[in-house]
Amino acid sequence: MFPELPPEVRRIAFREVSRVRKPGGRLVLVDSLQVGDDPEYDGLLELFPQGFHEPYSTTYITEDFRAIANDCGLVHARDSKAFLSKVMVFDKLGA
Repeated sequence: MFPELPPEVRRIAFREVSRVRKPGGRLVLVDSLQVGDDPEYDGLLELFPQGFHEPYSTTYITEDFRAIANDCGLVHARDSKAFLSKVMVFDKLGA
């Protein structure tokens, strides 16, 4: 879903998720890889928006989700790769 959102809407979504999370709550995102996650796929990620008419994918592949989450009171816990997907885990501060 996040590659289909404009950058400003991604930030709104993160803020809203953080707002409704209880302290100690968790956000788990599963979406496509980003540039640098697996260098073998970087070229494919850069061509994808052109071939599949995904205008916001260009900003998604370089988006710093750790920084966005941090600005919203969420802390990056971990990432893991699953072929062309990435799982990003963020926790709400407090317990």
